[in-house]
Amino acid sequence: MIRVAFAKSAIIALIALANSNAREELPFMDPIPEPIEIGDLELHLELWATAPHSSSKAPRARINAMKPEPSGSGTNFINDQRGLLYRIENKRLIRFLDLRDYLPEFHDERGLGGGFNFFELHPGFGNNGLFYTVHTEELGPKKPDFMGPEHQNTNPIDSVVLEWTALEPRASTFEGSVRELLRVRFPRHIHCIQDLVFNPHAMPGDKDYGMLYIGIGEGGSMIAGQAGSLDRLDSILGTIIRIDPAGSNSANGNYGVPTDNPWADDSNEATLGELWAIGFRNPHRFAWGPEGRLYVTDIGESNIEELNLVEKGGRYGWPHREGTFELQLDRNKFGLLPLPGNDSGFTYPVAQFDHMDAAAISGGYVYQGNQHTLLRGLYVCGAIVQGHLFYTDASKLTLGRTAPFQKFRIFESGSETTMTQLTGPGRVDLRFGIDHQGELYIFEKNQGRIYQIEKVIQINEL
Repeated sequence: MIRVAFAKSAIIALIALANSNAREELPFMDPIPEPIEIGDLELHLELWATAPHSSSKAPRARINAMKPEPSGSGTNFINDQRGLLYRIENKRLIRFLDLRDYLPEFHDERGLGGGFNFFELHPGFGNNGLFYTVHTEELGPKKPDFMGPEHQNTNPIDSVVLEWTALEPRASTFEGSVRELLRVRFPRHIHCIQDLVFNPHAMPGDKDYGMLYIGIGEGGSMIAGQAGSLDRLDSILGTIIRIDPAGSNSANGNYGVPTDNPWADDSNEATLGELWAIGFRNPHRFAWGPEGRLYVTDIGESNIEELNLVEKGGRYGWPHREGTFELQLDRNKFGLLPLPGNDSGFTYPVAQFDHMDAAAISGGYVYQGNQHTLLRGLYVCGAIVQGHLFYTDASKLTLGRTAPFQKFRIFESGSETTMTQLTGPGRVDLRFGIDHQGELYIFEKNQGRIYQIEKVIQINEL
């Protein structure tokens, strides 16, 4: 049904696109004609917990990220975008922090990705109590640290990174202090600051220990007619940045700019030393693989959903590229064309799928647990809207070529099902979490249900 519906809309769009293509080529109607195949793995899920409902209507719980306490204590945390951070103890979600108690300008609901988006615990959280959050605010008296070079106030919003210090990290309820690290102003209520992570492989004394990686969306710059703010070294929009929260050499003095960032010693004063990689639309989810590689999913605009291996100084294409295709640089078109013959300078995704298969990639993890050997080494992800679950062999992901995804068959209580059937009508809003043992959790916002993997069966072994 998805492929048929998209084909009809593509035909309509094609009429407008064909008349204005500077390369005199028709855009692809189906850029990746091979559909994602159903693989040989059955994923059997069981309900593990249900988040408290923060609304009487769907999505009833905007649970968005689930992460373990870094010390390996067994405590997990999960956030609800309506402002809540929970500790999970014995499958019970206990309110640890409500951002609304501290932030009178806190903004929720309007636009995609609004509210309390993400959090990250410092590697030394168990001792120092440090953790970090991202939230959105309507415009107020505070001035942003960053905005696009071509910024126009079409429907602006601020996205803010905060550092919190818990006086007692193991307490059930937060008590402590908070300070602002940085504030970015976006032209529209969409694709603001996304995930933020520390490198779990970095040990004290390593250059990367305590360095915070932050995904910065392009904030609707393309559709706002401000594409000129993207893919440039003097703009923070559509980038991944790397900062030192314990430092103070930034322009606002609230964090440090690591000297080993790729453009930190650029001779151009306009260049932002915070940049780690550029050229993203919506770098939505980060995950560190066991081999130390950083996996980042980028949600597409026109047709392509990406899984990227992010490397220092990489240029990942947006808005000139989407997936392994050239993007028509026009906010009213978004057509995809073959790459030009003289193509160079961009880093392309290592896996991708198009909207004929699903919309909006939900980034997951390379499985590192011990309970399900059939998942070892697989990168597991999915589709936010439809709730499909996909996997690909992480060992075959290399820069310069794209690997295929395969689709899990989903079971619950012994019967084959889909995430849509489990969550009810409407958008699934699929998300993934992980615990300190590397075990995966799958959850959704529609009903706020968190599932664990009961077992994995290889079909050809039946």
